[in-house]
Amino acid sequence: MGLDVGIDTLHEALFLFRGERQDLLWAFTSWSAEATGQYLARRETGDPDWASKTISCGCVAGLPRRGSASDSATRLTRALVAGRVHHVFPRPPWAAGLLSAPELQQIVCEVEDELACNRKAAEDRQRGGEAPIIRLARQLKLSPTPAGTSEHAWLANCPGRGHALMLAPLTNQFGCGYCRQKGGPRELQALYDSRYGSGARGNMTEGPGD
Repeated sequence: MGLDVGIDTLHEALFLFRGERQDLLWAFTSWSAEATGQYLARRETGDPDWASKTISCGCVAGLPRRGSASDSATRLTRALVAGRVHHVFPRPPWAAGLLSAPELQQIVCEVEDELACNRKAAEDRQRGGEAPIIRLARQLKLSPTPAGTSEHAWLANCPGRGHALMLAPLTNQFGCGYCRQKGGPRELQALYDSRYGSGARGNMTEGPGD
């Protein structure tokens, strides 16, 4: 299947390995569908170096063994797709294997539907009174938006950087793993000022966690 990484589209193949107690999902990525087919053909012949030139190859998910191989593959693939949101996302074409192309499409559609429902719920929660951390991010033009991963998770642009930071309206906090910065509205304003100066000042209303 295709794998949208933002600046390019890679190709990925998934494999289910069943142990006595655990099911593991392995994946390898390559630059093209043609290359993927070549690697799979080498794997079928028993070539021990079949994955030596792939972009990546390894275990990407695991769960306790339960149900049929198809059921396990569905659960693991869905967990993988949901866990990669905001980083990479699968796109057609779907290549059938243990799961059919329609089954793979359904997994992706279910994750997309869940994201959409969570985004709407997050927006609805803020209509009654916007959390100070989100209001400040909006005043600083950091484009806060629901993340979709839950009804409480938000994202915004990290000031002066090309990545996103996390906003938590329930605790009135932000966090950026890339920059190792976190805190409440005052800390977000200070981070903004350290990169742009104090020309833009938001309304740092006190709130939970501030």
